[in-house]
Amino acid sequence: MEPNYLVPAMNNPNPVTRWWLGWQDENFTTASTQQSRTEMSRPKRRIRPHKKSRRGCLNCKIRRVKCPENHPACENCRGKNLVCVYPPGLQNDLQHLGDPARDVSGQLAYLQPRRQSGEFTIADMSLLQHFITDAHPHLPVGNDEVYKRALPALTYKHEYVMHAILALSSSHLALLTGSALSVEALQHRQRALRGLNQAMSQAPAEASDADAMLAACYILTFQSSYMLDGLSDYIMMLRGCGLVTGLMQQRNMLGSFSIDPNSHIKHMEAQFGRFPTIDSRIASDGIRSLSLVEHLLQHPVEEIFYQRLFDVLVSLEQAASCAAYVRFTNIINEFIALPQSEIHHLLDPENQISLVLMAHFLVILAILSPMTSLEATSRLCNVPLAGMLSWVADICMRMSGKKAEGSLTWPKSVVETIRANTSRTARWALPPLRLMEADCEVPVIDADSGRQLQDTRAEVRRLEEALRAERGSRQSSSPSLHQPSGLVNDLFDSRGFDVTLKAFRWHLAYCTPGFAASIQSDPAFDLEELLDRVADSFDLQFRTKPARVVLPKWPPRRLIEASLEYFSSNGLYSIHPVVDIDALTCLLDASDFDDSGIGTNIADRACLAALTAMITRIRRQEPAFADADPDAYVQAVLSVLPLLMMEHTNVRALEALITLALYIAPLGQPQTAEILLAMAVRILFNLGAHKARATYEDTVQKHQHQHLRALFWTFYAVDKEMSLRKCQPPMINDADCDLTLPDKYVAQSSEHQFFTSELSPKELLYPSDLRLAMLKSKVYHLLYSEQSLSHSRARRLQLIRGLDQELNDLKSHFPDACKPDAVVSGNVPDYLIHDLSLRGVNVHLEYYHCLSKIHGASALGTPVLQSLSPPSTSMELCYQAARSTLIYLRRIRHLIFPETFWIYAQILLTSSISLYMRILSAPNQCGVSDDMQLLESTIDVFHQLNCVEPSKRFPPFVIIEAFIQRLTLLAEQSMSNAAA
Repeated sequence: MEPNYLVPAMNNPNPVTRWWLGWQDENFTTASTQQSRTEMSRPKRRIRPHKKSRRGCLNCKIRRVKCPENHPACENCRGKNLVCVYPPGLQNDLQHLGDPARDVSGQLAYLQPRRQSGEFTIADMSLLQHFITDAHPHLPVGNDEVYKRALPALTYKHEYVMHAILALSSSHLALLTGSALSVEALQHRQRALRGLNQAMSQAPAEASDADAMLAACYILTFQSSYMLDGLSDYIMMLRGCGLVTGLMQQRNMLGSFSIDPNSHIKHMEAQFGRFPTIDSRIASDGIRSLSLVEHLLQHPVEEIFYQRLFDVLVSLEQAASCAAYVRFTNIINEFIALPQSEIHHLLDPENQISLVLMAHFLVILAILSPMTSLEATSRLCNVPLAGMLSWVADICMRMSGKKAEGSLTWPKSVVETIRANTSRTARWALPPLRLMEADCEVPVIDADSGRQLQDTRAEVRRLEEALRAERGSRQSSSPSLHQPSGLVNDLFDSRGFDVTLKAFRWHLAYCTPGFAASIQSDPAFDLEELLDRVADSFDLQFRTKPARVVLPKWPPRRLIEASLEYFSSNGLYSIHPVVDIDALTCLLDASDFDDSGIGTNIADRACLAALTAMITRIRRQEPAFADADPDAYVQAVLSVLPLLMMEHTNVRALEALITLALYIAPLGQPQTAEILLAMAVRILFNLGAHKARATYEDTVQKHQHQHLRALFWTFYAVDKEMSLRKCQPPMINDADCDLTLPDKYVAQSSEHQFFTSELSPKELLYPSDLRLAMLKSKVYHLLYSEQSLSHSRARRLQLIRGLDQELNDLKSHFPDACKPDAVVSGNVPDYLIHDLSLRGVNVHLEYYHCLSKIHGASALGTPVLQSLSPPSTSMELCYQAARSTLIYLRRIRHLIFPETFWIYAQILLTSSISLYMRILSAPNQCGVSDDMQLLESTIDVFHQLNCVEPSKRFPPFVIIEAFIQRLTLLAEQSMSNAAA
């Protein structure tokens, strides 16, 4: 028996199914539709003059007939099934409209006679009535009352909204009844688009202006879906809806519409139980049909679109209707967010692959219609799909005779079956929609096919292009602190691929001078193509999720107390002397903090929240911190930054800013951390932390100033590291500061400083060696500052030798088992490697980074390849530092994890690029094969790291692996070409 799974039950048809194509029988036609037919077909008669009534309803006034003045609805309105509204000032209509506390008389001003008599006719009022009862959009969900009551009031001030309403009603009636209203619909659409374009040329002054813009966008979007050639209009107007919605959210405009980004799914969750189960054979045939074009996909957006459609069909095949609906909704959301160029690619009439994918998309939308119809809250969802189905038919007609025609068998059959079995005149059913083996042969696409004009409505196209052009200029000037912007979200989206790409580009740009620039300008390397390919591959495999919206939240008192206790009992002040733990403990005891952690002083509150965020993040596995949300606590502190800037001499404000910077920098956002440090540096100087004191008045003053000096050195070490990495001036000038090391600092090197051991509050270690920080300052000042660029080559080499000697002297004080060369050479056994502390790793890697920076300066001012061939002694030492770095990272791979990766990322990139450039400069030189093996072993390290969690890979690991693979591939090609 042949399966006939698309044929609905004809004995008792579903009323929603009747609406699919807009066909109705006489019993199903709405009263407003019948009235509209009658009004348009009735011959005009001369209206006799009548005695005017000053208290009649507004409908009667517009129609110029005497109003019986019955309350709450007059007989004329009841007879014509109209909403009866009396003029402003009459309170009777308030009871009729349902909300006695709301003055709606002002909202109904649109029914008052206009200055330009006859601009809107009685027929227009019938169309308005049809819009209110049947044709208004059901999106955004839960806003029916806005369309029916609040929106008509906006037409008095925003006339383009009225034209949009009339355009939608005309198209809706034309599709349902066959009436000749399509020309009028197009005229109203032109006026609506012209008005909407003018409205979007300036920022909305108030919420009602934004409501009007959003309503017009949704109304014109729905009208596009009823137009036989409206596919491009539909996609573009969808993007307009997203544009206006984003604008309202950014400006925190709380108008009549409910635009909560989560409200749609929340509403539909209540409807999930009513979702029908689609026959799995439909989805199975769809999967086979879609698979026919998989090998022809070329553009990344085609691959993404294909995978999204494939996922929806897989969900349907598995009878997971809810998952299919959510995934399909996500496709719509992605249309809104795609770049304009990629949308044009998908809608290009010459792009046969994109047209085939779009046909499958539209057919899936038709199959999901019984689910999408439930989006309407209080009425039958009267959204005919004849327009959309005609788009599929049009695509099939365009592909007729072309090689891609074979890929459209399934979409074409589904459309024909829906049309036949939804029509009340259908007397037969199509053969089952099973794809035969012969249908599976997809020939090569004809690339020379002629361009076809998509439509002839030039005026509408011009207006819509102008409307879309506004997207780039609609940015919020004053986003709410409680409505996080994309930049703020980026701080906490450490696993987001787009955020990772930004961070990767930032670090790559500041690699050793000349190296990064040469790669980005090298056509053989093609960095952009590499990153695009990796992004598309990652997205297809792991379904990247939108950035988590982090709302500000202050930590509760119990978490603050637990964090203070953890910081104190574990001696963390020895490594991170960022807060005066005794002062904070006294502050917390003396303050009346409520459960939300809100105190009386903003700096105190920010300091406690920042410390709690840092502790709960680095020790998130502790049971006491299981329910903590450190990102939300940081967001809360960020929301009060303007107030912290006013605390010019507040130690707690200084502590909060430095703690924030230490929290954010390892997330791959050093540039943001720098801004926070720039805010903190002035407070640091105002408090005199840059100067040492010989005497103190009492022990309290001594304790406070020693803490300030500890803060100074924390700041100094971070500042000098960032300065050397970027080769940019630091925020602290050494000549203005007392660089005497803190009293509690352990200057004498010992194994205790390199291996894990119990920390003591009586000594200061810091995350790295402060003597290295001072050397970094010298390296920048003598070799990379603007002043140093005027040095002769001989003077530069002299400075390089002097700095190299200082670095070597510092290393000589390390214990033998703690010297970086011992780790690289293998003299340190593996069991000791596993005992290395993060501080020890930092010291070793910073040593090699300093060595690379010192000797890499010998190549400044000359072309990269020219300066590297043949390599000088300094450049050979630079290469050796790169080799040592990669070998070291291979030995401590167990300490490379997401929380620490960005700390070492630039050192890793610089070392990899250095060896790559060395191979390019002298591919036949001795030792090149060893460098190649070292690069390959680095690839293996990140491949193993990526395999730790195969289903949840860390994007930076994926990008680094692909980047070094490209380096290795091009290096191999260079060696092969040289050998040939």
